[in-house]
Amino acid sequence: MAETLLGKLLPMFLLSLVSMLVGFFIILWFQRGFLISFLRVKASRGKHLLVWVITPMGKTAVFGKVKGDTVEYKFQGEKHLVDISKPGKYIYFSTGVRMVDVPLGFTVPVKLGTYDKPVVDSNITDNLVNRALTRPTLKLNKQDTILLVLVIGLVLLLLWVWWQNGQILQGVNQLVGKTAPAVVP
Repeated sequence: MAETLLGKLLPMFLLSLVSMLVGFFIILWFQRGFLISFLRVKASRGKHLLVWVITPMGKTAVFGKVKGDTVEYKFQGEKHLVDISKPGKYIYFSTGVRMVDVPLGFTVPVKLGTYDKPVVDSNITDNLVNRALTRPTLKLNKQDTILLVLVIGLVLLLLWVWWQNGQILQGVNQLVGKTAPAVVP
């Protein structure tokens, strides 16, 4: 009897173990590597910090190494450096680890030991800001709005009257080629 009980429980145990592992890996995939980065920073006992990279698609957590006044981290295959001595770069302590928020556009990718200077043309930036501030807006006056509401209301009223006369049902039946079954009260 013990062999049959073991034979019945072992597949259920293996199935539950596999389902827990699959669920764990799905959760890791949805977190985009947060748990692994968090555990690496937690295991470093304060020597490293968690870098929150702010992208247009949201925040992503990566592992960062502190080297003097800079933090070096890898994001999407590129190494980046962040100067944390500047005002506005605050290291804060949350959930037991040190963290820093870094917008993606304000980091310097490291390429062969050189730093690329960002190219910003002030004339182009001013033109873009002026265009954004002086863009034309769609303005509907009261007459156009009232006319639009009246036309929509008239169309809805005509559809309701047509439905009440049964014309829609007859038209649908003619298109389908079948007659509607009689309804007995």
